[in-house]
Amino acid sequence: MADTVRTLAALQSLLADNETGDISPQDLRDMLVSILGAYGGFYIHASSTGHTLGGSEELCTLATPTAFDAQDLEVDTGNKKVTIATDGKYLVLVGAVCRVDSTNAVTLKIRKTASGGSSSDIGIASHYSPTQADETLSFAMAGIADLVDGDYLRLWVNGTATDVLTVTELSLVVCRLA
Repeated sequence: MADTVRTLAALQSLLADNETGDISPQDLRDMLVSILGAYGGFYIHASSTGHTLGGSEELCTLATPTAFDAQDLEVDTGNKKVTIATDGKYLVLVGAVCRVDSTNAVTLKIRKTASGGSSSDIGIASHYSPTQADETLSFAMAGIADLVDGDYLRLWVNGTATDVLTVTELSLVVCRLA
């Protein structure tokens, strides 16, 4: 039988007092996978890969990242995404340093794509309006998202058409909370 991540309430009920001695080895394995969590992510360092903005929200062009250690998540550096393997609430942390070649506003955000292919906002975004062209911009984003097996997370960008955004540093970290 596969190990199953369980909610706190389910674990408390399952492992209540064991008066009848019916806590099985599988119950204990389920407890372990529930409390050990899932984590993973990737980072980009010293990149010069530019992204010409199209004037609407789009997937951000990034240099190939380096994966962090991961457990119970798939980190796909080729497609620059983190795929969820277990349903739950996840903490998503993003830090980025970028340059844009104009004074037009830029928005970075994390979007989830469901296993069926539809993409949606998860409420993790940051917006910045540079005061001068070629200014270095720092973005920090964090949030908690309900994600399910097969969802994946990627960095999206929105800005004025023809502007060039260069993500020079990026960290994306994902951790299951419950």
